[in-house]
Amino acid sequence: MFAQSIIELFEMLPILLVIALVVNLLLRLATTAAQPARDYTYQPRVSVLVPVYNEGANILNTLNSIISADWPRDKLEIIAFDDCSKDDSMMYVRQVADAHPSLVRVGSNEKNSGKHLTVLNASRHATGEIFIIIDSDCIFHEDVIKELVACYGDERIGAVGGSVGITNINDNVYTMSQAVTYFKSFQLGKLPQMAQGGVSCISGCLFSVRASIYRDIEPDIHNLSWLGVKVRAGEDRFMTHIVMLRGWRTTINPKAICWTSVPNTFNVLFKQQLRWSRSALRDTCWTLATLPTNFRTIGVNRTLTWLMPYVLCILVTLFFFTCIPVYGIGVFWYGACIGVLFGSIHSILMALAYNYYAPKLMPGSVKISFPLKVGLFQAWGIVSWMLHFMALLSFDHDVWGTREKAIIPAASNEDVDQKYPVELTNLTTEQSM
Repeated sequence: MFAQSIIELFEMLPILLVIALVVNLLLRLATTAAQPARDYTYQPRVSVLVPVYNEGANILNTLNSIISADWPRDKLEIIAFDDCSKDDSMMYVRQVADAHPSLVRVGSNEKNSGKHLTVLNASRHATGEIFIIIDSDCIFHEDVIKELVACYGDERIGAVGGSVGITNINDNVYTMSQAVTYFKSFQLGKLPQMAQGGVSCISGCLFSVRASIYRDIEPDIHNLSWLGVKVRAGEDRFMTHIVMLRGWRTTINPKAICWTSVPNTFNVLFKQQLRWSRSALRDTCWTLATLPTNFRTIGVNRTLTWLMPYVLCILVTLFFFTCIPVYGIGVFWYGACIGVLFGSIHSILMALAYNYYAPKLMPGSVKISFPLKVGLFQAWGIVSWMLHFMALLSFDHDVWGTREKAIIPAASNEDVDQKYPVELTNLTTEQSM
């Protein structure tokens, strides 16, 4: 009887996924959830904070896309802060700073400290009312600043994110599948949270926040840790949650578009997803431990909307692995087969939907060349499930994720660094992890 209940549970999961997808589509088409209130007359000074690490010449595309954005030059500043890159990234940053000395400022950490502390160090030199924090491989759509900032016309909004597209969609099946996942998340998946004014995780690719709020949460960012161990990954989810706990609303404007590259090898994708799973589980455990505070400050409905999927994921994962010793490995293979079959059908349909809707909703999107390949990639769902279990038993790693690689330092860096001895002073080691 119990084994039969397990089988029925597995058979119910695809149905629940379809129901969730239909609800999200209805929210997208029949409500204004994806259209937050915007006031384009609100034009405060904006500081774009760019943490730099091992980007090489790619950083030129990032900085030039910010410079080309549709925003008044006298109300814009770019602060590029290096975290001890091992390559020639800063040589290219200096080139842009030389060409735009009134717009771009440059600084660096005294030692490698991670993205969250690099951004924090950069923020201490910022003068804007709105901070836009991005990844150093992020490419701006020309309207992205205007679309993000317009949302702050609503005085209840504390942080705003955008929609993230993929630049290397057709590299292989890994990147095609991620393009579908990103599209589903930013254009559909977050809509129930957006409708309630409480998005649980604004992507670190494109994270904007009121400067006054960021100053207020600086101590929390600096002391980011888990069970007494300092961690680096998941700063975007952590900051979003902290902003909400301060009583502010968080949202996403799907019309604020940026582009980024995603992992195109299994090894790098695995490490990325493991980091994301760790941060989601850390936040879930933290939320459960402080549930009364979350209910009181964020609200019961908003908290449960984003909390319950993660709680169910943890419970199902633990339940599943507990059942294997009792009912045998057959339970695993049965669940895996159902997941792959229905997941493949779902993913192919989503890939086709992406090819139709993405160019309309995110101008500049490239279509997936082989949608059927996305369906074949659903074996990744088994790996993803295993990741949740691994994440429960592991801590963060002291690296910069996908940018952490052994690179020979560029000989030109020493000469370039000496050109800016005082424009932005390095912070003391006390301010680094």
